[in-house]
Amino acid sequence: MKKLLIFTTILFTLIVFTTVSCKKDKALEEELIGKWEMASIFYQYYNVAVFVSDETEAFEVNEMVLEIISGGTGKTYYYGTLQGEYTWTLDGNQLTITITGDAKVLDTIEFEVSIDGDVLTMVQTEDVPVKGAIYTKVVSTYTLNRKQAGK
Repeated sequence: MKKLLIFTTILFTLIVFTTVSCKKDKALEEELIGKWEMASIFYQYYNVAVFVSDETEAFEVNEMVLEIISGGTGKTYYYGTLQGEYTWTLDGNQLTITITGDAKVLDTIEFEVSIDGDVLTMVQTEDVPVKGAIYTKVVSTYTLNRKQAGK
């Protein structure tokens, strides 16, 4: 009887956490849909685990826009001109963007994403090949603002 009670409690807990997790993933996915204007990229450079330097790249209005379309596709625009298309998936807060061309995968980029109001933050961590490199890791934080319809 005690084992049945423990099993039922564990099963109930798993169902509750799974349901809450799925709703949270769905909410983030729904929030991602739309056009996002690149505001800046903040780069942090590391040599092994030691911070070396940082820099910020600012973008002009309408310079770079990322459109995330429901169904797992998207487009990028440069000053309003279509520059490319991609596919995307979301697993928790991990966004994976796959860029293809000539029927082959050109690049796959993974980001940790969060949304606060109309601000999308995408963090990418890249390990740099050590041979001949000054840095061994680059953390890039992309800040994008939701682009209002008609603008």
